[in-house]
Amino acid sequence: MLPHLLTPSGSPDHPRMPRRAFLRLMGAAGGGLALAATGCVGRLNTPSPTLPSTGPTTPTSLPLSPTPTLAPSPTVRPPTPTPQLSRLLEAEAAAYARAFGLDETEVIRRAALLQVPRTSSDSISIVQDPDTSTPLLIANPDGSWRRASLKELAAPSGIRVCNLLDQGQWPFLSEEFNFGLITSGWGWSTQPTSSTQYSFQWEDSQITAGRNHGITNFRLMHLVAPHDGELPTWLQQGGYSADELMRILRKYITDVMHHFEGAVGEYVVINEPFFPGNVFLDAVGQDYIDIAFETARKANPSAVLLFNCWGNHSPAGPYTAQTKRIVDRLSQKSLVDKVGLQMHIGAYEASPERIARTILEYGIPAAITEFDVDMRDIAGSSDERYALQADTYESVLGAAISAAVTDLGFWGCNDSLSWLENPEFYSSPDADPNMWDGAALPKPAYYAARRILLQALLR
Repeated sequence: MLPHLLTPSGSPDHPRMPRRAFLRLMGAAGGGLALAATGCVGRLNTPSPTLPSTGPTTPTSLPLSPTPTLAPSPTVRPPTPTPQLSRLLEAEAAAYARAFGLDETEVIRRAALLQVPRTSSDSISIVQDPDTSTPLLIANPDGSWRRASLKELAAPSGIRVCNLLDQGQWPFLSEEFNFGLITSGWGWSTQPTSSTQYSFQWEDSQITAGRNHGITNFRLMHLVAPHDGELPTWLQQGGYSADELMRILRKYITDVMHHFEGAVGEYVVINEPFFPGNVFLDAVGQDYIDIAFETARKANPSAVLLFNCWGNHSPAGPYTAQTKRIVDRLSQKSLVDKVGLQMHIGAYEASPERIARTILEYGIPAAITEFDVDMRDIAGSSDERYALQADTYESVLGAAISAAVTDLGFWGCNDSLSWLENPEFYSSPDADPNMWDGAALPKPAYYAARRILLQALLR
């Protein structure tokens, strides 16, 4: 079921301040204003909604269906038991049943084999719970079985499932994801005294760890985050002329991309460029964005370049129009390859139809770059809150896939390690934004992601 998610009636987001800086600033001012800045729910001082016991049920009109029609149709029958299948099914059924409060024995009893035709002579075998269309196991080419992990379900559809590599959340990352997101410990914000001295140890360690765990493709996040809080003091207060600033910018981008050439294939060149403290914008205007992308394209012509921002995933998003103008301009010069939609959202957000429409209107490939669902303002029991979160995951991911998005980036695995529960930001232990809880157990949102990837496979 794909519920129609409510559009918030208003939001006091600061129009010219980076989201993370705004969260830090307003955390000391009390919960309501900073909370509303996350885009979670409605207006300031609006009472938190209490979830109905049955959850939302209003369907959407997206071109997605829990039971897609195929030619030929997939066949469903009881799986042929083998010792390996039985052992894996017991393990998967235990985790799945725990997430939903089901009876593990009943899940195993009703498990069914789904044959998904791929070509006239080839099909993929999947063991699923037919009551919910949740995949549990997927067959290897030799007929043995493996877990129906996110990456295994995504690969046949050409979908990349991405996650952060900087939190050490193995084995989640190696088992579930096939693309690594590298965060920057060496960026300008941590180089306060020099424009030429870099330490790449943190990023190199993420690449090494990824390779050691079978992840070989990487995107460097936030190459240039050109605003207050992300730029060093020497750059913000250096009194540089416009020409000097552009020389510094070009050298920085070139040095970084040359260091990672051959290891990193994608870069978020500019992240969140609309906020105060942006010395490049103040001195040069928006031309600095074009200069940054021109420099990146020259430094590594084969790299995939992204423009990334938050609040740009719906028609009325605070930065949708600005993103569209910049992407259009860069596209005309063949300087940008993808538009990044961070998708830090709340459980009540723009409808899936509007999300899909917005993605398509950009006119270039889109990537969901930093997806999580903040639940701090949602009342109800854990089961009710997690059920609503799972519906949100399924709806948003379904909308993205329906709009031809093949890059699904998640912003963390374990809830307790999320940036939304980190005191550096306006944190809350009730944010619970990820697919695994604080005890590293899978939540319903994880199985919702599995279901939507199965739907993509069935198309």
